[in-house]
Amino acid sequence: MEMEEKTTDQRRWTAGHRQRLKKRLVENGLQSLADYEVLELLLTYAQPRRDVKPLAKKMLEQFSSLKGVLDAPLEKLMEIDGVSEHTATLIVFSRSLVSRYLLQEFKARDAITSPSQAGELCRGYLEGLQDEHFFAVFLDNQHHVLAAETIHRGTVSMSAVYPRTVMERALYHKAAAVIVAHNHPGGSTRPSADDLAITRELQQAAASLGLRLLDHLIVAGSTVVSLQEEGHI
Repeated sequence: MEMEEKTTDQRRWTAGHRQRLKKRLVENGLQSLADYEVLELLLTYAQPRRDVKPLAKKMLEQFSSLKGVLDAPLEKLMEIDGVSEHTATLIVFSRSLVSRYLLQEFKARDAITSPSQAGELCRGYLEGLQDEHFFAVFLDNQHHVLAAETIHRGTVSMSAVYPRTVMERALYHKAAAVIVAHNHPGGSTRPSADDLAITRELQQAAASLGLRLLDHLIVAGSTVVSLQEEGHI
């Protein structure tokens, strides 16, 4: 009987705690919550009957930051005790939702006119990913964003990233120009020989179709390197 009362009291406290977090979020915004509280609130939608504060803190410790948690791949999240596939999927979905929001925000803006603007968009997609992604942004004649897509996931090489695929997607979106980007999970900002070879191949493929390759960006951590600014385009 005493155990049942303790469990009931704990559930009431957990429910009340969640309501207080939600109230702070609604009234004062996300900045009013600590990172573990933000993650805790997110986890409640995957595990509504459990006190997930300890799990939120464990995940932050494992991945070093809230950003690290959101950037983590599904399989790495599921290695943590207490994180089911359902919970991990919610976290991956949350990151994807932010990426889509960012893309739509860029679509509503004026044209992309500088490598720094292009870098802001591409970094939002690529920063913190644990494996390499090759990403393309398709633009119209005025350099407004038409679409953005991941072209390839895995090691970037000439055998993996086919210029034909990028150009096919550019034609599909009726693009006039393309910006490509990929991440270096190891943190190096130096373009590899493959990076430069891919850039040349993409330039030639674009020119043959009357399109322009505006830039090839390398995202390494929070740093973005423009191969156009480096003189490679």
